[in-house]
Amino acid sequence: MMQKTAELSKNPLAWKIAIGTALLAYLPNSFPEAPNWWKDLSNFRLCNFLMLWVVVYQGNGRADVIWTTVVTAIVYFFLIFTDILYDLLKQMYSSVTGIQCKIVDDDDDDDDDDDDDDDVKL
Repeated sequence: MMQKTAELSKNPLAWKIAIGTALLAYLPNSFPEAPNWWKDLSNFRLCNFLMLWVVVYQGNGRADVIWTTVVTAIVYFFLIFTDILYDLLKQMYSSVTGIQCKIVDDDDDDDDDDDDDDDVKL
């Protein structure tokens, strides 16, 4: 197994394919609508990490557990970092402009707070 890891770590194409596979899983509309139980389960970060691991493993992990775990961890922590960065930028924007940013789900039919004209939809 260590020999496979050494071969994969030196192969730039393997890195590109594995990282590309991991990122494609996060594209909007890249998969059909998930059942409700899966949506609930996917709220847990551990579940997201494990499913990303499976995608990388079958995508180009080439049956190497260590290499798949390393690629998955890199992509997963990058996504967490960008979430944190996004939240910080949102807070900075709100403090500079005085405009509160909030995510609005347009699919909800219960729009009770239509009086918030100073909110920005993202």
